[in-house]
Amino acid sequence: MKTLTARLGLSSALALSLVAAPSFWNSSEFLNYPAAHAAGKGQGNGNGGNNGNAGGNSAAPKSASSNKGDTASALGALNAAHASAKAFAHASPNSEIGKIKAYYLANQAAVQAEATFEAALTSAGTTLDKFNAALTAYTALQADPNNATKQADYNTALTAAGLIDASFQTLATDYNTAQQDAQNAQTLLDTASNKAPVSAETKAALDQLLASKNITP
Repeated sequence: MKTLTARLGLSSALALSLVAAPSFWNSSEFLNYPAAHAAGKGQGNGNGGNNGNAGGNSAAPKSASSNKGDTASALGALNAAHASAKAFAHASPNSEIGKIKAYYLANQAAVQAEATFEAALTSAGTTLDKFNAALTAYTALQADPNNATKQADYNTALTAAGLIDASFQTLATDYNTAQQDAQNAQTLLDTASNKAPVSAETKAALDQLLASKNITP
């Protein structure tokens, strides 16, 4: 059996790191970075019958202009994404617009790589969870290749996923590409931002701004 590292041209360290990778993966949105959401605690302290308004801590809804201000503040250096499509077309790679453009193109590649992997899963007749189980078992086996128990665990995981070794390794190639493309896009996003790590909300606002720019390489 050829090793995954031989098929993918990866170092052993990177192959082993794939065990942790599924926790980073979000099958519905690969670049869905976790964000901390502060829960509003507008609990009133008034007496019964006053609906918690007397002496309460409820905050008034923010105005549209306030929300825009919050978005601009969150974007920080990424506000350069408001530039025109023409500016993006002629942006210097070292400029802020150029860095944002590099992120956008990398993110598009990551989205396509994710789609390719998900299509391969469907074609193979398996699921992400079953693939992840096989990946975990395989990586454990690579750490101790002469362990009969780990070999049996890998074989069992393959059977449960409806895969053979060759089809698993083909999926692993697509998976690794998607992981690397996503990590590349995140690195470029953090490079362009002066407020890294970038939250999911900030990224969504940035992507919305970039969607109309017709950015091409």
